[in-house]
Order: sequence, then C-alpha cells, then structure tokens
Amino acid sequence: MSSVLALGAVTATALPAQAATATPSGLKVAVGGLSTLDVSWKAVAGAPRYRVAYSTKSSMSGAAYKRVTANKLGLTGLKPGQAYYVKVRVITADGDNLSPYSTAVKATTQKGYSAPAGLARSSAGSTSVALRWGSRGSGLTYRVQWADNAAMSGASYKRFKATSGTISGLAPKTAYWFKVRVISSEGENWSPYSGAVKVTTAAAAGSTPKPAPTSAQLRVGSFNIKCFNCEGDHPNERSWWDRRADVVRDIRSQKLDVLGVQEASQAWLPKAEGGKGQDLSQFEDLRNRLGGDWRLANKNRNNCVKAKTPTKCAYKDQGASKGTKILYDSGAVTLVSQGSKLLPSPEDDRYMAWAIFTQRSTGKKFFFATAHLEPDKDWNLHVSEATTLAKEVAKRNPKKLPTFITGDMNAHKNSVNPSGVKDNPVYRVVVGKYGYVDPLGNPSGSTTDTPGATVERRINTPLSSFNDFMPQPSPNYFGRRPNGTYIDYIFTSKKIRVLEWENVARLNAAHAYVGKQASDHNLQRATVTLP
Repeated sequence: MSSVLALGAVTATALPAQAATATPSGLKVAVGGLSTLDVSWKAVAGAPRYRVAYSTKSSMSGAAYKRVTANKLGLTGLKPGQAYYVKVRVITADGDNLSPYSTAVKATTQKGYSAPAGLARSSAGSTSVALRWGSRGSGLTYRVQWADNAAMSGASYKRFKATSGTISGLAPKTAYWFKVRVISSEGENWSPYSGAVKVTTAAAAGSTPKPAPTSAQLRVGSFNIKCFNCEGDHPNERSWWDRRADVVRDIRSQKLDVLGVQEASQAWLPKAEGGKGQDLSQFEDLRNRLGGDWRLANKNRNNCVKAKTPTKCAYKDQGASKGTKILYDSGAVTLVSQGSKLLPSPEDDRYMAWAIFTQRSTGKKFFFATAHLEPDKDWNLHVSEATTLAKEVAKRNPKKLPTFITGDMNAHKNSVNPSGVKDNPVYRVVVGKYGYVDPLGNPSGSTTDTPGATVERRINTPLSSFNDFMPQPSPNYFGRRPNGTYIDYIFTSKKIRVLEWENVARLNAAHAYVGKQASDHNLQRATVTLP
C-alpha cells in the first residue's frame, strides 16, 4: 500500500520497492566454439531482467556483465581454450538487484582446430592454381597463404568458405608455395597453418615474357614524408628531427632511381627543435641526408626572383612546387627537363612537379610526374585537380614517352560522389578518361577483385597506404583482400611492365609494425621495365 508524504503545498507518492525474487536455478553453460559460450537457466516468474556475470577467475575478479530479458545468452568474443566462470541474477529494468547470484558454473571454450589436412593441387594454369584440402567442420572459414618462396616472405592471402578454391593473378612458369588454416569469420586464427605445398604454374600460351635483366629495371616511388611544421597530436607521431633517419632508411632500402615526395616543406628548418631558423628546407635536408648521387629535379623553394624566400616576393616562374618535389639518383638516370604546374585549390598551394629522364642502362627516356591534391572531401574539386594534372602531363609529354603519375591524391576507392555512390574521382580521370593503368587494380569499391592489375609480384599491398601513425595495422588487412585503401598512387602508361610493387612497412611475421613509422604515409615502390 502506498503512502502520501506532505511537503508543504506539494505532495508526492512513494512507490513500493520491487519485491525480491528467487535466485535463478538450472544454470547451464555449453561450449559454442573457440570464442563462444551458450548460457541458459530456468526462467524466474516475474523477473524483469537478468544480469550475467563472467570472469576468467573463480573469485569473479575483473568480471564482465551482460543484461538480457530472456533466460539464455550467447557470450561471444571470448578467448579460445580459456576457462570462464559464469553466474546469473535477477535485476530490475533499471539494473537494481532483485536476487543473489546463482552458483558459478565453469566452462572452457574450445581450444582450437588442427591444421587442415590433405592440402593439394587440383589443377594449375599459367596464372592460376586450384587447391583442395580436408574439412575441419561445417560452416568454417579458411585462409590460404601463398608466396613465391618457401619462407613465405611477402605472402598474399585469400579466404574461402569451402574446402577448395582458386588462386589467380599468378605469374606463368613460376613456383609458388601454398598453406591453409582455419579462421573465424572475423579473421581470427583458429588453427595453425598446414604444411606448404609447392606448385609451379604452367607456361603461358604463346611467348612467355622473360625475366627482365637487372640492368633494365627501373625503380620508382612516391612518399608523403609529412611536413616538419604540421605535427598533429598522434601519440605515436614524432618530430622531423626524430624520424628523418627512418625516412632516409626507407628510401635507401628500396634502391630507388626516381622518387616523388609530398609535404617536403620549402620553409626554413629550425636549427634544432624549438630553436631559431636556418637556411635549409626540409626537402634539402632530405636530399643532403640521402647523399651519394641523389639530386633534386628542381632546387628552387619559391617562384620568386629570389627563390630562397617568399619575403617581398617579386614573382618569377622558377619551376618551384612548394613541398611537392622529385628526387633522383643521378647515377641511374639523367635529367632532361623539368617543371611544375599549379593545381586548382582553395589555397592555391597544390602543385604537380614533372620531369623527363633518361635511364642510363638502356638509354630510354620516360616522363615522371608527382602531385599532392587537396585534403578535403570535395569530389568535384578532386576531378578538377586530376584533370589539370592529366592535361599538363599530355602537354609536357607530346612524344608520349612511357609515363608515371605518382603522388598523394587524397582520394580512394571508397570516396563518394555527389550522388552518394563510391566513385574515386582521381581514378575516374586518370584511369577512366586518360587511359593510364593502376598496376594494383584497385578501383572504386573493390574488395577482393583486382580488375586491370598488371603487377607481377606484390609485397604488403593489403596494407593501406595511409597509416596515420597508428601503432599497429588492422589484422583484417591481411587475409581478406589483395589491396588496402590507397590514397598514394603510382599510375603507369599501358606498355610499362610492372615486375613488383611494395607498400613499404617494417612488419614482423604476425604483420605487426616493428618500431614506429617514418611518416603517416607508407612509401610506395614499383619496379618496372620500360617498353
């Protein structure tokens, strides 16, 4: 029976407390899988809700909790092979306790699966291999790993829902090693890998391209090195002073002949972090630290009569392009000509830089451009910038030399056009309209397919090109897709043969970063031969 409390001119009615209920009984915990426990109990009459507590310790220390209205629950996301203690009580809709907890029940999640047995080749063509393997249970997912070496260095991955599948996009007349394991639908490893099976693809019909001699190979790259004066608040980020040695290390490790860089600031560097300025830009500092035969295609900082400083600038086209620069190894290539083009952007600070080179080992000329497009979501602006870029390439390359268009384009395969459809504006222009090639085959909305891909060997391409100084890449990058989400590109003209592509990142066997990244973008490197 309720009572009425008199508070001056105001009255309030005190509601009766919810009556206590019986403790749930009949608690059962069944193993649902490697990361799942199925929990059930006898329903308690009048129970508004239940709270399930579970912990890896019998004391229930560090317990996690779930609220449900039904008398059953599936606990997911648990550790395989781990013992859990589970108990349940009745609570109100607001979470107040209406009964004591039941006695805890202990259950251990499944330890895992054995590696799939019987991995074997079903058939092998010139660019594909069909595989089969033994089942480890119904409804499972499998990950196939393959590489062109027994150590599985630079391996690629693909998922299958069945106990057979085909790996395509392989090189003719090449030996590959394959392994398979059981994984969860979320990509967690549920078994070890099987033993490796070696399969050699067949020779291609007609003539098979011969391996390119090392002397004919050209190595080109694109790298946004992050400007020294635009540091963010990323906990894993370091200043230019702390990371420039790693930038140099990454570039040197790839033995590049030509490199397009972005955000290599033309402003004066401080003498030391927090100190006064010195007559040295970031791109000059990079060139100096690369040493050897490295040169800048254009040394000028500003398009002024006095190109070293923009102070009291009397305009003169010096071919300067702010932080967008081309560096080259003068021992491998010779510079023929160079220049730059201002791109349409709100701040008028977006440039492309271009150069024509001759490869010393072959005497062949080629055209190389690099650019940095506006970092915003204006799809139409990106179309305008990419169109200006492609038109300038055509204007400066009337002989249609073999061409590379590189850079940080700030647009990717999940970019959305004004109609709400996935539509990469740079891809639409450079590949769709002007006919250049993306060697990775990573068009708008693509996930597991690689239409138009020309690259013959991939290294770390499931990673995205922008790492944002994150401490670790997503584990989903490997195993689900051949390509990450790229905003950094190396487009080529059609007849260039792309032998290899590397998304440069220092990773361990578990695909985790070793140390901290040199920049918030990964260096992209392609090894090619010119037609």
